[in-house]
Amino acid sequence: MTVTDFLQALAAIVAIIGGIYGFYKWWRPFHPPRPGVRKGVSPTPLAAATVMTLASAQRKALEELRLFDFGRGINLSTVYVPQVLFRVERSPLAHAFISPRSSDPEDRVFQALTSTADGPIQIVVGGAGSGKTTMLRKWALDLVSPHLAVRSSKPRHETTSHPIPAYVALRFLRRGRNGTKVETDLQECFKRTIPGLTDELAAIPFQCIRRLKDSSADPSGQASTRTSGSRSAWCVIFRRFRRGESNAAASVEWILLLDGLDEAPTDLQSDVTHWAQGLPSKVRVGLAARKDACPSLTAIAHSDVYEVANFSDEQVKDFVTRWFAAKPNLGNDLLKQLDTGETRSALRSLSSVPLLLACICIHVELQGSAVFPTNFVDRKILQSAVEILLDRWQAAKADRPVNQQRLQLGMKVFTQLAVRHINDRQFSREELEQTAQGCARELGIADTEVKGFLAALSTSGQLVENLDESRLTFGHEQFFQYFVACSPDY
Repeated sequence: MTVTDFLQALAAIVAIIGGIYGFYKWWRPFHPPRPGVRKGVSPTPLAAATVMTLASAQRKALEELRLFDFGRGINLSTVYVPQVLFRVERSPLAHAFISPRSSDPEDRVFQALTSTADGPIQIVVGGAGSGKTTMLRKWALDLVSPHLAVRSSKPRHETTSHPIPAYVALRFLRRGRNGTKVETDLQECFKRTIPGLTDELAAIPFQCIRRLKDSSADPSGQASTRTSGSRSAWCVIFRRFRRGESNAAASVEWILLLDGLDEAPTDLQSDVTHWAQGLPSKVRVGLAARKDACPSLTAIAHSDVYEVANFSDEQVKDFVTRWFAAKPNLGNDLLKQLDTGETRSALRSLSSVPLLLACICIHVELQGSAVFPTNFVDRKILQSAVEILLDRWQAAKADRPVNQQRLQLGMKVFTQLAVRHINDRQFSREELEQTAQGCARELGIADTEVKGFLAALSTSGQLVENLDESRLTFGHEQFFQYFVACSPDY
């Protein structure tokens, strides 16, 4: 074959492809796609009215922060202070995180979550009480706002172009009966997270995600493995011609905010991360967990990991100002104590942790005064913080009464451990369990409550931290001093 013959054949092939594409452009408007039926096309977006209902239910559940019942609700948007996150690198030699390398403002991480430019999974790690849950709740509220803003401007049947969030608290995750799929378990978890959701509404995000997975119109531009080879080839050709449509298809449709992987049952944690890695590129995932609490986090591919930083002095000032917006004089008094008061060192140490700063603000508001005693660890502020971390925080999140037996048991157990280990501040898990059982017998508390107390320690704040697989220590020096001071021997 001569060069001329080859060029003529190539021109004929191009002409045939152009003709087929021209026919396709003419034919497609008369054959609109049907969701979940035909392969090769994306499912039809949800109607705005359905999205509004889903968004409204989430806003109602997430916009109020209830640390515990102390007289008023706390609106998250009113007191929220944007946080700073450090990008965390993975160790190339082992499944582990190494020291943070660079810092990013929260809005940068949020933008990465809502675009397809970065990894499909954004992981946020940090200590208990560092603000991970509050951050994800704020992100969910920011994502539902555009859907609620169009309530009066769009017809009820019109679709929406903004990504739709689904906030899921993984502490409610349970294995379904008869070995259900993790997707079904997450659907039930979503329903438990957002009170008032019907079965139909709770199923919507996961039905849509399932349709996106089943569709061959993958936003990455690659054909689905579930289509035939010949049809896949033609789909690739058409997508390359339809660049404008391909760019539109790359937009994010769903954002799953999975909060508290470390609070999920251990046997389900790897199932959740494996499922999240298999989601289509139109679905983004924000995943929060305590650092070093979930080994499976380090094995998640195509993800970016960020660690929440402690509050800076400016963030503390901003938070206090927002909290006491209705009582600015009281807020100014607290800020003075943080700057020049006799208890400045202890206050600053605690206030760098967002949860504990909230405890200080609650204490000041309840007392009506920002004057703290010199012997700081002997007074009510740390008692209030300890009770929050023992059970009041979990009780508020689960919307249940405070477990007074757990408060009594926790105070007695940690007081004994603090005095016993006043030099090294370390104790074994076995000793913790034996001490809890002994204290329970003295207080007349049932064994079932002891098991609940021990299980809750991993998710109840910063009272204890893991040193290794077998040993623990007190999570904060101020807590250790408080428990020592509570002992009748000191």
